[in-house]
Amino acid sequence: MKKARVFFTAIWMVFCSYSFSQNNPADYYISVNAHDGMILAHHPYIRDIVSGNTSAFEIDLSHPVCGNKSWQCIYHCPEIGVTFVDVFFANPAVLGNGISLYPFINFNLTHGRNFTLKFKVGTSLSYVTRKYSDTNPTNILIGSHANGFVNLR
Repeated sequence: MKKARVFFTAIWMVFCSYSFSQNNPADYYISVNAHDGMILAHHPYIRDIVSGNTSAFEIDLSHPVCGNKSWQCIYHCPEIGVTFVDVFFANPAVLGNGISLYPFINFNLTHGRNFTLKFKVGTSLSYVTRKYSDTNPTNILIGSHANGFVNLR
């Protein structure tokens, strides 16, 4: 678990050191994001299997959509694309990891020189590496490898 975090952090730092800003709009954008979160213990038995914070790593490939349609003008050339995300749950021995590849649309709610506000929406299926079974009876949260994934950001 720690090796994966160190690896992804190193990749992120190298990627950021070689990235640059452009004045001209590009055809495609690649972005790398890291996230930190938690699993809410909404039931007492969840407290026993959650051992810390979750983290996630994602890579986006997006393309701005600037056309003559009214919704594209309203949202200041929104971006459409695809994202790969890998979620490291708080207890990988029991909960495993979550992996998803999902399409998204990123709405530009404001458009300014110094400030932008965006809203990203995407959904698809995901794969969770550990599920509840006779060989893993402590995992009482995840019933199958196939799960739904929703991103509202």
